[in-house]
Amino acid sequence: MRKSLLHILQAAPGFFSINSLQSLTGQRMILPFYHSIQGDEALPHIRHLYYPRSKQQFEADLDFFLSHYQPISLQELIEAVQNETELPDNAFFLSFDDGLRQVYDIAAPILKRKGVPATIFLNSKFVDNRALFFRYKVSLLIEVINNKKLTDAQTSQLGEMLSLQSPEKALIEEDLLKLNYSQRDLPNQLAEVVEFDFANFLQKQQPYLTTPQIRQLKSDGFTIGAHSEDHPLYADINLAEQIRQTEKSVDFVSRRFKTKYKAFSFPFSDHEVGAAFFDRMEEDKITDVTFGCAGIKEDSYTTHFQRIPMEEFTNSAEEILRGEYLYYLLKSPIGRNYINRQ
Repeated sequence: MRKSLLHILQAAPGFFSINSLQSLTGQRMILPFYHSIQGDEALPHIRHLYYPRSKQQFEADLDFFLSHYQPISLQELIEAVQNETELPDNAFFLSFDDGLRQVYDIAAPILKRKGVPATIFLNSKFVDNRALFFRYKVSLLIEVINNKKLTDAQTSQLGEMLSLQSPEKALIEEDLLKLNYSQRDLPNQLAEVVEFDFANFLQKQQPYLTTPQIRQLKSDGFTIGAHSEDHPLYADINLAEQIRQTEKSVDFVSRRFKTKYKAFSFPFSDHEVGAAFFDRMEEDKITDVTFGCAGIKEDSYTTHFQRIPMEEFTNSAEEILRGEYLYYLLKSPIGRNYINRQ
């Protein structure tokens, strides 16, 4: 529902200028985030999940942000939170989730040239290409199914393993995209059926950042945050596991990369994460700041910020932001722009 409505709002006439929408909503800080940037290399592990920006689109996004907002670093954001000071008017905070290699290869040189700071959030179990996110496995399986002629026996076996009554290709793809964290081992079994080797993909393609690359990014002025151990949807795991995943990943980043700050972005979403989690973060000083991805929205916890996904659509940055601002205005009369954690 949200995604469909945003898509409609992004096509609103251009007389809704960004400056006017900033004034109407009172929301002057934005927090756009990405995963990867599309270069010349194919990204089959991403292709069926979202729309990575090309280098040209990413540069255009940055030029648009810089024409309307002032970039801020993670340190500036944390200092403003801790000292209860104001950030610059029309600030923007840029980040990347999942710690993918294209951040080093493509995004970082562009950001350095334009003088834009950014934070890279890492899944501790995936650094150095030691394991692969189950959703990236899903995308790879869909790629295989689309491009390899499967035997009737293979197709039938895939359908049976996915509990499908009719093992048609479209239904298999649809069900693959519905797999959740509790089913994270199933793609490994499905890969055996279609004769695809995830370990070989990791070794050859090296989709994730390595420790030396991350240290170089840090040396270049980029900041590093945590993104859980292996990317569960927090609504699907209990409070103890939420805390453990967060604490372990934050500790990994802090120890390995010698960070003086503790930043965490939720994998998938912070939807249904309750007050008990955030209270624990503050009481035990596990994190300094945390980030969700619900668009332009306010939260009852002043150390928690909502970011704007930039890869759900192929629209320009201006259109995506216009949609977010208009969506915010649409929800204002019914009080849906504020998250009150219970």
